[in-house]
Amino acid sequence: MFNKIKQLFSRKKKEIELENEELVNIVYTVGKDNVVRVNVNLPEYSSEYIEDLAVLINSVHSPSCLMTTVEMVKQSLAQEEQDLLLEFLLKISSLMELHNKELGNNEPCVQPSDMI
Repeated sequence: MFNKIKQLFSRKKKEIELENEELVNIVYTVGKDNVVRVNVNLPEYSSEYIEDLAVLINSVHSPSCLMTTVEMVKQSLAQEEQDLLLEFLLKISSLMELHNKELGNNEPCVQPSDMI
């Protein structure tokens, strides 16, 4: 029984350590003016964090990252905000289609039907 209690406390300690860990992050914001702003945070300038930043930037533009993000938003909105979910899916689909036309791609890398 004491081992189970000890395991619970050790898990909490690990979770707290992860929360306090300094992380590389990129924050995208858009204001009422529809201008996208980017904020990049590095705990310090070092090879380790520069490598993490490169991995993060490479991940952000990947189709899998896009799908993961869309899926998270879908799950969140599907529970209570069906109208907003539909609005979001229509908007993201039209933006993706517009972006693909600008690039001259005939086929989108992520099909709008994949998001539904």
